[in-house]
Amino acid sequence: MQVRIRDLYNRQAQQDVLTLGITIDEYIRLIGSIKKAFEQRQRSWHNWHNAETDLQKRRSALDKLTRSGRTQQDKMSQLQADVVDAERRAHQTRLTFDDLGKGMRAELERFEREKVEDFRASVETYLESSVEAQKEVSGFDNVLLRMTVADLPIVDRDMGNISDVLGR
Repeated sequence: MQVRIRDLYNRQAQQDVLTLGITIDEYIRLIGSIKKAFEQRQRSWHNWHNAETDLQKRRSALDKLTRSGRTQQDKMSQLQADVVDAERRAHQTRLTFDDLGKGMRAELERFEREKVEDFRASVETYLESSVEAQKEVSGFDNVLLRMTVADLPIVDRDMGNISDVLGR
């Protein structure tokens, strides 16, 4: 009977690991992915602000050259081209940053919907298997209660058969 109960508890422990362990492992991997996504978004934010800073520097240089009154046309046209390029880069990095944010929000909303349901199903499975194991153990208890002392195969060398000790 003890062997059957031990086997039942071992099987229950394996089911618990499979049921909850896999769910927890998925969460851990997902948290690592989320962390990397936030790091990527942070790099995108830095790229965007670096592009904005570069744009401001180029605009300032163009304004300074324009105010100086000198007509260095080739230098001015180069600075104007640099400003246009910097504006394009700043706009593109801003769009990249915004797209990353929208994508992350959408993924987090999906995570909340799907993973909560997965976790709920995992906990329900865990609880159902625990209840079934308890029912099985209760069945073992009922078998034990129906057994009489004479049915028990307990023998002690010094005392003889247990039924002899009890006076049967």
